[in-house]
Amino acid sequence: TDNYGMELQLARDLKWGSGVIGGEISQEKIHGNSLGDHRRDKANIFAERLLKYENRFSITIGGCGYKYGDLDWNFEPGVDLGFRVRPGLRFYGNVGGAFRVPTFTELYTASSANKGNPDLEPERAWTTELGSTIHSDPFHINMSVFRRQGENLIDWVRNNPENPWQAENITNLNTNGLELDIRYYPQRHFAGLPVYLIQIGTTWLKSDAGAPSYQSKYALNYLNRQLQTSIEHGLPFGFHQTWNLSNRDRKNGDEFTLLDSKISGQIQTIGISFTVSNILDEEYYEIGLVEMPGRWFKMGVEYKIGDR
Repeated sequence: TDNYGMELQLARDLKWGSGVIGGEISQEKIHGNSLGDHRRDKANIFAERLLKYENRFSITIGGCGYKYGDLDWNFEPGVDLGFRVRPGLRFYGNVGGAFRVPTFTELYTASSANKGNPDLEPERAWTTELGSTIHSDPFHINMSVFRRQGENLIDWVRNNPENPWQAENITNLNTNGLELDIRYYPQRHFAGLPVYLIQIGTTWLKSDAGAPSYQSKYALNYLNRQLQTSIEHGLPFGFHQTWNLSNRDRKNGDEFTLLDSKISGQIQTIGISFTVSNILDEEYYEIGLVEMPGRWFKMGVEYKIGDR
């Protein structure tokens, strides 16, 4: 594959805020493999205006225009609002569009297991979110609700396991969600405690996909629920350790729990890290029916030259 491009961006401080305007042109080429030889030209322009008032109210208005190959220009607007009620309490909301063109793989792949579709249309989505942040030492809380309306979603589908996966614009999919993130910094209460951070987060999603008559590889095997807990604490000799525990439940009924840990630290100019993923050796599948690895280890060494 070959990619060429050029981008220009201008930013300036303005009265009550700032502004940004810019554009990009690029070209993607793919040669010779199973996808064949193809080229796609891309152009986009964007602009954004941020307005602020006394560090209490802010509004960002912007938009992007996209042009891919033979497709018509598409414009996706966005608005972001924020209001600080008092120190430590802020409400926010945003609404905006998104646009994704098919990949070369989705358009042109041809194998016994997967067949692309050169007639695919771009998928679009419109997302609305409302939320708030609360900061009161030693706690930081963020919570939000959102709705995502997807149109012409691209997915790999098949009617039975004997058929190859076929790329199609399958459906419109509306998703409602709730996110909650709570962070506690114990050292701000207890200076000598070696625990830096305790974090709990959860995500709940509800979509209106129903029960399709075909098997979906990606889009309809979405996450229903996720609960995650993280703890970061100190170790001797200036090292620290992070633990991440998560429980996930997908639309197809798969539920699994993962435990990961990482130890890292610095010895003079050498950084050392040791990571263990999937400590519980859980057998699970991510989207696309891809079996994920069991327990695995990774070690990293980083050497810094000079003060930087």
